[in-house]
Amino acid sequence: MSAFGGTRFMNSIFVRLMTAVWCVATIHPSFAQLPDRPDRDKIVFAYLQSPTSNDVRGARWHALTHVGWSFITFNAAGALGGATTFQNRDPEFKAGGVVANNNVKMIAVLANASFDETILDTVMRSPSLRATLITNITNVVSDPSTGCDGVNLDFEFSWDSTTRDGMMAFIQELNVSLKALTPPRELSIYVNPTWNSTLYNAQVLQDHTDYVIYSGYDFASGNGMSAIGRYGTPSTFSIIRNLDGYMAAGVSANHLVLALPFYSRTWTTDAAGVYGDTGSSPGSGGMIDPNFNTMWRNSPIPKFLSDPANHQGMWYKQDEGGGVWSLTTFDDVNTLEAKLRLVNVWPGDQSTGQQLRGASFWSMLWLKANTSVDPNNTVAGGQSLTRTINFPYRLMEELYAPPGEREYRVDTFEHLGTASGTGYNIRWRDPEDGPDDVNVNAASSSRTPAVAPAGAPAGSNRVLAVTFRFDAAPGKFLFKHQPLMGTETPFTVDWNNAIAETDSTTKFFADIHVPAGYTGTTIRMVVRDGLKQLEKGPAFTLTTSGWQRISFDLANDPILPYAISEAAYVTGNGVINTSGAGALDISFAGFEVATTAFAGATGTINFDKITYTDAQPANRRYVINEFRYADTTKQFVEIYGPSGALPAGLILRAVDGATGSLSASITLSGTIPNDTGTGFGYYVVGSAGVPNLDQVIAAGTLETGPPDAIQLFESPSGTIHDALVYEAYNGLGTVDGPGEPLVAGNGPGWLGDIATGTNSAGESYTMGRYPDGANTWINGNDFSIMPPTPGSHNGDSIALPAIMSFATVPTQPFRTFQTFTTANPVTAGLPASPDNSVPGNTQAHRAVDTSGGGTMSVFGDASMGSIMPAHVRGYVYVPTAAANHQALGLGIAVRSGSTFFSAIPANSGFDSGYWLVYENRAGVGLADGQPDHPGVWHLLQATNDGRSATISSLLAQSTNAALAITPGQWAEFHLSINKFASPGDQLVASINNIEIFRGPFPAGGPTSGAFAAGFRETNGGTVTSDEGNWIDGLEFTATGTPAEVAQWELY
Repeated sequence: MSAFGGTRFMNSIFVRLMTAVWCVATIHPSFAQLPDRPDRDKIVFAYLQSPTSNDVRGARWHALTHVGWSFITFNAAGALGGATTFQNRDPEFKAGGVVANNNVKMIAVLANASFDETILDTVMRSPSLRATLITNITNVVSDPSTGCDGVNLDFEFSWDSTTRDGMMAFIQELNVSLKALTPPRELSIYVNPTWNSTLYNAQVLQDHTDYVIYSGYDFASGNGMSAIGRYGTPSTFSIIRNLDGYMAAGVSANHLVLALPFYSRTWTTDAAGVYGDTGSSPGSGGMIDPNFNTMWRNSPIPKFLSDPANHQGMWYKQDEGGGVWSLTTFDDVNTLEAKLRLVNVWPGDQSTGQQLRGASFWSMLWLKANTSVDPNNTVAGGQSLTRTINFPYRLMEELYAPPGEREYRVDTFEHLGTASGTGYNIRWRDPEDGPDDVNVNAASSSRTPAVAPAGAPAGSNRVLAVTFRFDAAPGKFLFKHQPLMGTETPFTVDWNNAIAETDSTTKFFADIHVPAGYTGTTIRMVVRDGLKQLEKGPAFTLTTSGWQRISFDLANDPILPYAISEAAYVTGNGVINTSGAGALDISFAGFEVATTAFAGATGTINFDKITYTDAQPANRRYVINEFRYADTTKQFVEIYGPSGALPAGLILRAVDGATGSLSASITLSGTIPNDTGTGFGYYVVGSAGVPNLDQVIAAGTLETGPPDAIQLFESPSGTIHDALVYEAYNGLGTVDGPGEPLVAGNGPGWLGDIATGTNSAGESYTMGRYPDGANTWINGNDFSIMPPTPGSHNGDSIALPAIMSFATVPTQPFRTFQTFTTANPVTAGLPASPDNSVPGNTQAHRAVDTSGGGTMSVFGDASMGSIMPAHVRGYVYVPTAAANHQALGLGIAVRSGSTFFSAIPANSGFDSGYWLVYENRAGVGLADGQPDHPGVWHLLQATNDGRSATISSLLAQSTNAALAITPGQWAEFHLSINKFASPGDQLVASINNIEIFRGPFPAGGPTSGAFAAGFRETNGGTVTSDEGNWIDGLEFTATGTPAEVAQWELY
């Protein structure tokens, strides 16, 4: 965690703060376990570097999940130091305080005193001293007064294998002690930037800790002027290569938390010094000052990207006079975002494309500056006024929100009191704080945390109660988040201190409460635009008591100018001025409270959380509804949106995954017809010959991966209406690389491939949304493989009830790598199918890729099971153990897939759905994440989305004997999905009328999707004529029993 010394291993009592005992503030002295954070997708662990100082001023607690208190230490006798300070910490850091109220875990960080390695050697090599230390730690953790939920170990960083073995035993012993508590407590460890088997045992780290915090720094130790946290590549000394080392050793990606340095470093150099050179006298500083110096100060200092660029660090130089220069390396918003995005999609050679467990940073201290200038009192110069840089919190709030979440928090007002040293954001000012307030009684103006009134929004414990009194009407005040200036002259405002930074297509919300109605009184939200002008939104009345949600839609609400004389701002002009292109040049300024009648009495407004989301002009939203790319002569993209003329500047963009840059930009022009009759329709852009074309593009315009992407972009606003990544089975590559966050923000998970297979008519299949336009902002859930329907509605490709006897080749189903066909099992040396629905029919379907490998045949689409239950019955041939190695599968609720559990990442189609999987003999080696199971049927939930740590989960299994199956013969199967049923009947799988599974859908599992037959051969030789997944007599119904055949659609 070092941030003070010139090297990673110097001057580090405070620099080495990373290995720690984490104690989590609980909700109640009885240690009722804190709930999981449903509003956070990842761990976000922030270190308190000096908990008794003012580290936390202005902290955005809602963006965090853990806070580490540094330190509790131990000596050579195993006795603790600093425990009393921890136990006596401020109430804000205990149960009921701001940390717990935001569901953040307060963690006490444990370290060997002064990072003295002789202490570590002494204690870790002694079983009795280890036991003493464990008892002491456990006592602190379990004491009801501590509010502690776990231990993180910060042992740094050089010891031998004997100490290692003792330390690994200590971890196991301590974990047992912590897990025996009620509730169980966390155990984690902060580890070296480079894997070293002399220091750690990977199996112990994986199996006996809750997570491992990897130190993504210090790569700038000594006098080399370089980035402290290097992004890097898999082949260079950097975060990516070094964290790969832990994964290669056996610590899984989803067990690793990436710790980043949120501080800067400055060296002394000369006029010729540049990034990468050798300087002298290194010293650490905050993140806030370099970003102010290069963005907002008068005549900003030019900043430069690191060389090599893959370090992803910024640097600048200053002339200090007398021939002396300083060079500073730091992270700006772009380089920090690039590093934080590593957590969501890992780009290394190990666990490529998977997710890490979360992010951590050292430390909260470096995100603030304690001296600033009040714009309304510049004569006083620098004062004790704290600025807190906001964009790191914003990035963590947005990047680590649960997939699909699009409403983000600005502030939550969960404090007990107004002590700025415990994190209260004192930049929220009293009503009388401003030169433009009208008839405000200063003595009756205040803002104080209070208990949330009854009926508060879910999760709210506290509010900020703003009390006011107007001496006469009319009256007005601006309840504002105070802007502050840097201390360099001439003074300029540091807008990094703003409470939120967004673009111009944003809608703000606030939950507020008044205990009584105030006649003639209104409240409006106020923003600062790109010209520093204040603009205000619609008025909401405060004439009725109770809760209400107010809002300001910058893209659609009427805009009114706000007149102001404060030095930081300019009077508005009734327009949201912006530089466009998605620039984050809008900030939230506060609330105007005005009255025409309420005077002479005191009023109170209780402010709960402030949030924001994106908003489009006229609330229009265009989405990519269906696309096809693999057949380069029949490529198309179908856009779904409101009927009428397309907006000027709407562009379809293709992104080349090899370079991370745009390979094509197609300006769209035309009109979307009212195809649906409800005001929406389709616009098709594609190769000549695609049906229902509205705009022609050249064949091969769309990239064919892996991976690649398409994006629907609007200029000049910079709005990304929609974007998706496909063929992402080996990670996102440069599509999500630094400086090119073009497409990965609009919907994880990423999509697998659309292979080259076709239906019987030679039409390649596609991926599309169902229903049309459905958008959860999770592309992996919204898109599914389907028959092509350019220019018309998706879904309903099989009308239930229906039967497929294969007497003729049906046109609806498709095969993923070859054309869908029928075949005669008898001529292949197999028994005849028992299906007799069409007398004299000898044909069945054989799902196979005759060139080898795996394939899927797909029947239906995402509509199956969506609006009514879906049941599929049929016959399947069960191969003998004497046949070549092969695996077959019968799937339902299938949304994606192509190669049927390929072992080669570059061929993976992201298998999904519920699969009955059979392997005919030992050694098949199907890459479904399950051990070989010859002669045993597995019911699996496939979760192979490229990001998950698991490929599948086993739901049930049964043997051939238990299912009355004779290999070499046909068996009858039944698969059913019914989201309308009671949980015990939602998912059913049986063979020969013997149930393998009947029960609920797994949590988060699909509830609708196609039926599919999968097959994979693993011989590597010629595919014989009998190989394949032979199926016949398929019956598709919306009820559990077959209907009369006369009612069925026949194929």
